[in-house]
Amino acid sequence: SDMDELNYFEHTNPYGKKFKDFLPNIDYDYIIAGENLALNFYHKEKLLDALMASASHKKNIINPNFSDIAIYYGEIKIFERTRPIAVMILGREK
Repeated sequence: SDMDELNYFEHTNPYGKKFKDFLPNIDYDYIIAGENLALNFYHKEKLLDALMASASHKKNIINPNFSDIAIYYGEIKIFERTRPIAVMILGREK
C-alpha cells in the first residue's frame, strides 16, 4: 500500500523507509528478513520463472535461513498505469 500511495516501485520508499521498517506494524519480530519485488507479470507462472532466473531473487527464495513467507499478488497504480505487482517477504521469527 505504501508503494501505491507514494507512487514508487523500489525496495526503499521516497522517505528512506525500507520494508523492514513496516514489519513491526504487523507484529512480526524477525531475526532475518528479505524482500522480492516484481512488476508487470500478468501470469504467475512467468513470475516464478523470472524470480528463479534472477540470482538475487533466487538467493532469497532458496535461503535456508528463511522459514516464513508472505506473498501479495495484486494491482498497483504506478507511473500513471495500473499494473500487476508481486511482493514476497521472507523471514524467520525470533
